Amino acid sequence: MSARPAAELPGFGPHRVASWRALVEGGPHPRKLESLAGRAREGIALEPLYLGESLRSLGHLGTWPGQPPFLRGRAPLPSAPLIRVELTADDPRAWNALAREELAGGARSLTLRLALASSDALRVALEGIDTRALTRHLREREVMLEPGPGGDPLALHALVEPILGTGLKLGIAHDPFADALASGREPRPAALVELAARCKRAGLAATRVGVVDASCYAEAGGHAVHELGFALAAGVELLRASLAAGGPGVEELARRLELRLGVGPRYFFELAKLRAARWLWDAVLGSFGARTRALPLVARPLRYELSALDVHTNLIRISLACAAALTGGADTIVAQ
Repeated sequence: MSARPAAELPGFGPHRVASWRALVEGGPHPRKLESLAGRAREGIALEPLYLGESLRSLGHLGTWPGQPPFLRGRAPLPSAPLIRVELTADDPRAWNALAREELAGGARSLTLRLALASSDALRVALEGIDTRALTRHLREREVMLEPGPGGDPLALHALVEPILGTGLKLGIAHDPFADALASGREPRPAALVELAARCKRAGLAATRVGVVDASCYAEAGGHAVHELGFALAAGVELLRASLAAGGPGVEELARRLELRLGVGPRYFFELAKLRAARWLWDAVLGSFGARTRALPLVARPLRYELSALDVHTNLIRISLACAAALTGGADTIVAQ
C-alpha cells in the first residue's frame, strides 16, 4: 500500500496561519499571535509559528550522515551512542569496585577521577577490567583518565605508559583552558601537544590525549553561543600551538581530541547546538587544511540545570537533555 502525504491523513489536514491565529486569539486565554514571538538567551529571534516555508532558506538540510559537515553524525550508518560514566572514589580499590558494577550494568566507557600516586595504583584501579571486550554494538570499552584541576597530563601519561599497549584502551581527558579556569593557573596547551607527540612516537594511534571541554562555560551560566565560541577558540589555540611547536600536525592532533558540550532541557536548542558544533569544527579544520574533519562529540547533562530539591523534575530535565544529545548525533553521552 502506498503511503499518503501527511496532509491527507485523518486529523492532519493542511493548517495555515489563519487557522493557528484563530486557535490562539479565540482560545480560553486569548492573545495576539504576534505576542508569542520572543528572543532566546542567545539573542536568536523566535517566531510565534514556523511553517514549511521557514525551511527553504536552510541549505544544510540535504546533507548525509558521515559526510562533511557531519551535521547528521560522523558515521554513515546510525549507531547507539557510547555511555560514559564518571566515577570518583577515594582509593583505587573503591574505584575498581564501582567500575566493575557499572560495566556489569552495561556501561562501555568510564572516566577515572582519582589521585594516582603510581602505576601500581592505576593497575589496582583497572584490575579485572577488560577494555578489549566487544559489546553487541561492536564498540570497544574505554577508560578516560582526568588529571584534575592543576594536574599535569604529562605526569599522568608517565603513570599510564607502562600499561599502554597491553590491550587496555585508555585516554587522557585534559583541556588546558578549562583546567586554567578551575585551577587559576596559566593554561599550558604545549603539554597537550607534547602528549600527542609522545603517543604518535609510541605508535598509539587510538589513544586520546585531550578534550575541548566547553561544558564548564555552560555550568558557569553561559548559553549556547558562549559555549560554541569558547570551544572554537580553545580548539584553534590548540591547533596553533601544535603548529608553532612543530608538533604532530593538525590532523594528528585533531584525531586525538574530543569535543565536550553541556546539554540541558531545551531540546531543540541543544540539538541545534550539537549540529552547529560539528558544522563549525568542520570549517575550522578545513581552514587548517585537514582532511579528516569529524570530531568525536561528547554530550554532558548540565548540573547547572538541575534543582537542588526536586528530584522528579531533575529526571525530566536529564531525560530531555539526553534525548537532545541522542537526536543531535552525540557519539558519547556522559552519566554523572
